Amino acid sequence: MTTCSRRDVLVAGVVATASAGLAAFPRLARADTGVVAAFGPDPASLVADVLHQLGGIGSFVRRGDRVLIKPSAAWPTLGPSGINTHPAAFDALLAQVLAQEPKQVLVVESPQGSLDIRWLRHWAAQ
Repeated sequence: MTTCSRRDVLVAGVVATASAGLAAFPRLARADTGVVAAFGPDPASLVADVLHQLGGIGSFVRRGDRVLIKPSAAWPTLGPSGINTHPAAFDALLAQVLAQEPKQVLVVESPQGSLDIRWLRHWAAQ
């Protein structure tokens, strides 16, 4: 019997959800694009690895595009709790998106629970 950690289940859920979302956009969903995963301690390098496996950020974002990023940072928790997107992963994705020179980038979120100003400062400092 194979055991899975909570993190493994969450990662699998995120990958499955993202894959389903890509299927809704023909330009993004290519026949040769499968589900990919990366594991390791450095969130920024994991983002780079996953994007490379998917054909690079240019497969998703082109110059002049309008881009919306929903980082999954809704819960007022500090540190690497596994509930929110790691700030380093978000920064890595944003840097890759900005390198494509989009027309506009929107980052949206819907906070859950009680909003704690320390949490906002934590994200702003990253």
